[in-house]
Amino acid sequence: MSDENKITPEQMAEKLKKEKVDLKQQGAIGQFPAIFDSNLHEVFLTTKNGHAVLNWKYAFLATKSDWIGLYENSSKKDEENIKTITNTSWQWACRGSSYETWEKAKSGMQARYLVWDYSSNKYVSVKRSQTMP
Repeated sequence: MSDENKITPEQMAEKLKKEKVDLKQQGAIGQFPAIFDSNLHEVFLTTKNGHAVLNWKYAFLATKSDWIGLYENSSKKDEENIKTITNTSWQWACRGSSYETWEKAKSGMQARYLVWDYSSNKYVSVKRSQTMP
């Protein structure tokens, strides 16, 4: 397992913020094509053994910093994903779908596909699941 699979989205965000400085110094910011098309991605929730299961599909290869997070409800901000001591409520998208969390499935929960947005210097959700019934 690579070191990047061991870090959390928050730790990756700090790394990407530093990377932006390096890319800006090289004149590369703003030159990357926006290839993400939310119509080509799918995010949905299922249950297994009473736990919420994150599921996703993407048309292009996920980047090493894309992740899928579990949210208590659809009104939560992107940075307000469910946090656990064992980090079991999210998964790196590049590790493949699906991922069974340790969170008990509850009505209103939502899954989100998040990517790093260099212009705002933070993670943003680009695709959201329907809420769990």
